[in-house]
Amino acid sequence: MRASSSPYNREYELAMNQKLMEKSNPQQGIDIWKKQQDTERLEREPEGYHDRAYARDHGGSQLLREVEVWSEDETSEQLRKPRQFERAHQSAEEPKATVRYRLQGPGAEKRAAAEEEDAGHQLREDTLEDMVRVDDETGQGEKRVRETMLRMHDDLEEMEKPAREERWKKLAHEKEEEEERLEVIMRIQGEKGQREALLWEERWKQLARQREAERKSKEFRGHLHNLGYTDEEIDEIIHKKEKDQTKKQKKEQEEEKNKEPEVEKLRPTWIKCHRKHLLPDTLIAYNLPWDWDEDDANYIIIKKWIDEEFQEELFNHTRRLRELEVVARTSSSTPESATVKKDRLYPVRKKSPNGRVRIFQ
Repeated sequence: MRASSSPYNREYELAMNQKLMEKSNPQQGIDIWKKQQDTERLEREPEGYHDRAYARDHGGSQLLREVEVWSEDETSEQLRKPRQFERAHQSAEEPKATVRYRLQGPGAEKRAAAEEEDAGHQLREDTLEDMVRVDDETGQGEKRVRETMLRMHDDLEEMEKPAREERWKKLAHEKEEEEERLEVIMRIQGEKGQREALLWEERWKQLARQREAERKSKEFRGHLHNLGYTDEEIDEIIHKKEKDQTKKQKKEQEEEKNKEPEVEKLRPTWIKCHRKHLLPDTLIAYNLPWDWDEDDANYIIIKKWIDEEFQEELFNHTRRLRELEVVARTSSSTPESATVKKDRLYPVRKKSPNGRVRIFQ
């Protein structure tokens, strides 16, 4: 009985009981092992349940959960196997071992001690081998889990790659549209600014022309006054254009009423004339719209239709202005009368009926 109380005796008895159980009644050991396994699984279920729920909530796949459950069950089973026989057969085998020990007699105590020591060493070696094997299997299971997770990650990356590329394309397209919209806005603002600048420039030019016309009109009146014209004569010359303008407007209105639509389409509106035949002072005096030709500064563009009679009046007015200038420069000599040459109005688009002037629309 003293030998049975030592640790070596205890290990020896457990080993022997396990072998006897396997030989005598293997079905009973299997049943006891199954009941113990079910009991431990029920005790472990809450912890495993929460682990699996955590993996599911965080997007883990069914394959990952199965691998984790399999690895956990296998590890627990390997660690639990040596203990289950110890707990199952401890109470049943102790009386049998005691009876065998008593039947062997006092001389077998040393043999039993040696056998117990050998069995203890063997049991420790087997236990160490089981622990090493379980560690290796656990490591292999963790390695398989890591490999499975890496494969799942690669699969998810491959599955999300088209959607990610589509999102990048959409963002790039939206960026291009935004850049085009900003470019259009900037261009519109630039064009609007250019139009406003041109409008202000045109208004400034018009104001400058108006001031220049007023200045020249004053100079012209002073010049005529110095030449001996009375104020009445000067007013008559200057205001004669207003009467001619009114007469011309009435005549144009009558012509518009009587003319045909085809004639309306072909009626010219602008006239081009060389500056040596017609002075800007004459156009200013008659308040006619005009401008210099952009292609040739020696020509004047009259931006209004005038008939031949009114053209001759303008030429005569220019001739009188030049005569007065000659008289002012050479008061001791008689000025020569200037002659207006023929064909002094140059063609642009259409020839007038009498062939003397050229007009364009």
